[in-house]
Amino acid sequence: MNGRRARQAHGTRRGITAALTALAALAVAVPAGAAQAAQAAGKPCVPSIKKLRTLTPTGGGSVTGLGPRGLSVGRAGGKPVYWRGDRIRQVPLPAGYTGGTVAAVNRHGLMAGTFTAPGRPPAAFSYRAGAPAATLLPGGGTVRDLNASGRIVGERLEDGRVVGVEWQGRTLRRELAVPAHVRLRAIGGINDAGQIVGDGYGWNEEYAGDYFAALTWSAGATSVAAELPPVYPGDTYSTYEPREIDERGRIVGVFTYSRAMESSGLLWTPPYAEHPRHLAPAGGRTAGELVDLSPTTGVAVGTAADSPITGPWPPETAPPVQAQYWPGDGPVLLLPRLAEGGVSGAHAVDDRDRVGGSAADASGRVHPVIWTCASRQAYAPPA
Repeated sequence: MNGRRARQAHGTRRGITAALTALAALAVAVPAGAAQAAQAAGKPCVPSIKKLRTLTPTGGGSVTGLGPRGLSVGRAGGKPVYWRGDRIRQVPLPAGYTGGTVAAVNRHGLMAGTFTAPGRPPAAFSYRAGAPAATLLPGGGTVRDLNASGRIVGERLEDGRVVGVEWQGRTLRRELAVPAHVRLRAIGGINDAGQIVGDGYGWNEEYAGDYFAALTWSAGATSVAAELPPVYPGDTYSTYEPREIDERGRIVGVFTYSRAMESSGLLWTPPYAEHPRHLAPAGGRTAGELVDLSPTTGVAVGTAADSPITGPWPPETAPPVQAQYWPGDGPVLLLPRLAEGGVSGAHAVDDRDRVGGSAADASGRVHPVIWTCASRQAYAPPA
């Protein structure tokens, strides 16, 4: 697959992720480490799907990060926002920018995200609740994640090439180096040890073709990306997108077989000597992804969907996309919808058994939502 098709396929999958959203009916209790951790901390665990406020009567938005003391972050009405419990606040927009999103928040309440505007390059920022203005990060670009020490990662476009970047405070700490035969596509996440994950594509001399590469960087300022093992060596039709890395170095991401537009979650485990483990979408669906991983409990979340090529057919008969939950072992499960037949997607998870995302109500209106005590709501669909 050539580089141009690689970028097109990558954009399509990222678009699918952005379109996902909601959740249904009754749940079956499932034991999980996250629930046990919450109970051990002496905090009550009450299963619910909490709808958060939006900026407009028509709704819209999603939770993309979960922080301390009831703080959550994301996007609503096309604007970067955060919530304190039920209260919503907009991150102040700098002159010339009209929208954006808060991509992540760390355990100290530091937020990071991206401002956007038509005809302007994206601007990376950091922010603390209540501050009169956000801090613009040098060099601009799109923010993907940050860690407990305030290191922020993302990428920018420079002369038609994607460049990975890491900021520390108000300064650019480093540009993320890749091997000479690899071009970067996107950055995924960073853990508290400073390990970073992302993905790219390169030229394989042995197979005389482009291939997609899953990448990881160590915390060292001069480190060059190492390639993670693929599922099928030499396969030029499969893509790998690491999305998050936890404190033990476990990495989750998305595997896509482009010829059939089928996808699934992946799990790489240190020391990354073995091929990654497939995590098939919940309920026998033919497309799905895992996009976030809790820091220490091993729980991963994402969205289950279906391939428009392999089924069901016709595509409009496929069930709506639905948030999925992997407890760290066994099969991937589903989270209940907000309304029967309403779409949903999960985009963030924390160690307190909470999952953030978006979900549609009975009228089809999409809401930012948080599943509390998510492990006790996750269920295996009927066979």
